[in-house]
Amino acid sequence: MNINIMPGGGNMASIEYGIDGYGLKVYAEEALSGRTYICHYCHEEILVRKCYDRDDYFAHKSISNRTPQQMMCPGYTGEGKIEDKVDQVYITNGGLPLYLCEYISGKYQLNAYFSPISQKSMNLLESWNSIIEITECGKKEEYYANSIKYYRLKTDAEWIKIKCRNVENIIPEVQRKWEWGIRGLNCEKDIFHSNYGGGYRVALHSNIVAGKEYLIISKYRSVPNVSGITYYQKGTIRFNNLYNIKEYNVYSMVVDKVTDQAIAYIQNKGYQLIEQSDEIIPMWPPAVIEGKELIYRRKDHTAYLYHNKRSEQQLFNIGGYGLRNIVENSKIFEVSTDNKIVLLSDYKFNCLSNEIRFMLTQTRNNFDNDNLFIPRITWKDDSGLVKQLSEDDIELLSLKKVYIDADVDFVTCIVKGVCIEKSTKRVLEGKHLGRKIIISMEPFGTTVIEDKKAVKREGESNLDIESIIKELYRCSSAMVPINRDFFEVYRFAVNNSEELFRIMKNWAVKKQMPYAAVRYLYRIKEVLKNEHY
Repeated sequence: MNINIMPGGGNMASIEYGIDGYGLKVYAEEALSGRTYICHYCHEEILVRKCYDRDDYFAHKSISNRTPQQMMCPGYTGEGKIEDKVDQVYITNGGLPLYLCEYISGKYQLNAYFSPISQKSMNLLESWNSIIEITECGKKEEYYANSIKYYRLKTDAEWIKIKCRNVENIIPEVQRKWEWGIRGLNCEKDIFHSNYGGGYRVALHSNIVAGKEYLIISKYRSVPNVSGITYYQKGTIRFNNLYNIKEYNVYSMVVDKVTDQAIAYIQNKGYQLIEQSDEIIPMWPPAVIEGKELIYRRKDHTAYLYHNKRSEQQLFNIGGYGLRNIVENSKIFEVSTDNKIVLLSDYKFNCLSNEIRFMLTQTRNNFDNDNLFIPRITWKDDSGLVKQLSEDDIELLSLKKVYIDADVDFVTCIVKGVCIEKSTKRVLEGKHLGRKIIISMEPFGTTVIEDKKAVKREGESNLDIESIIKELYRCSSAMVPINRDFFEVYRFAVNNSEELFRIMKNWAVKKQMPYAAVRYLYRIKEVLKNEHY
């Protein structure tokens, strides 16, 4: 039987200790008056209050417009204090999960992924035609609730607000999973897991494991010299907004040796350094893994995971009943696949320690391609004639000047081979025969326009698909969202080519494909048309 528990033994009336400039714990009776310390719950500045008639204690400096992270701090007692344990879990994990993604070798971006919600909640949002409003540094963007899967951060804002509009009733699940917003980048504190192509951000108050590779983002050209920690630069991340361009460095970080300096450095960032961590491994049934998300088939109601317990960390589960511990009678435990979350917690380190390890969901029909919002793109020439843009507008390639508009954010690239010759957000000028025009509309996919005569010159319609499959294996260029050509070829591959299906299934899971593969899929599509598959 699952038992509800109160993490950390209940609400704390004060801040237990502060972190000094060396990353070391300092208790109130040891702290020096007038010196600034850091709260280990919300990472804000605190001061010690020395008293004659009561124990010494820490208190926050005055903060206006508190973020959710600041409002759940045990040392905060003001209006809007967040005490619900499930809400605290999502806030500790940064609101929407944040991923550091390598979209091209050495180039990174930050994407916040919308956590899966139940089909019941999504059906309500769809029936109300609900809008997701995202506000970053005062600039608002709007998306249909059933269309957006991730949002790319454009600045290093402290907190990005999310509001669900056009809702007739409050949906608690949407409030908790989406409307806490996105905790933005904090170069001084944030640590990311290191996986293929990037990694997701480590939750606050979690454990950092010695010997394991992590990623950090630095505003500076160098990293601190910390005994026991090695770094090497992996690339850069750039933020472009209306006002300026900021470029930071991305470094690999490994704690090779547990030294006092390494412990203090990790603790100063808000984490705990340990030598061995618990392993949680999905075992059965097979699932598609996207970051933290385990996506099962709808007929698979129960999943079995392996937990190699090496520390005092505990497992918890979030479902419709709230936060509960997972009873472990052996190393294998089971959990429902229907919209559940598995947490790994270490309350002995911090009463707010709750890292979301896995989000279990069944097939996400609400993100199927057929249900996606279809952007409307138009173009007009110098005469002001407005047309609907399509892949068959070959005459677009010969016009001198074309003005493009859309009801979503987009960028247009003129491409020769695998090189981008020019990018624009509004005007195409000059002749582009023999070029591709790619209109990228994150997160809604891409539209590709090209000179079909030039494509035909590359080879007749009766192409050898098997030879193209060999070329697809070699495609390793920048990733772009999958498009309509992809799904036409994908449907063919399911029934006609096991090898082609194997390649495309991997891209379908990621909803991205190498840019270099786009031209090959287009050519396969033309073959299918000509040979009447």
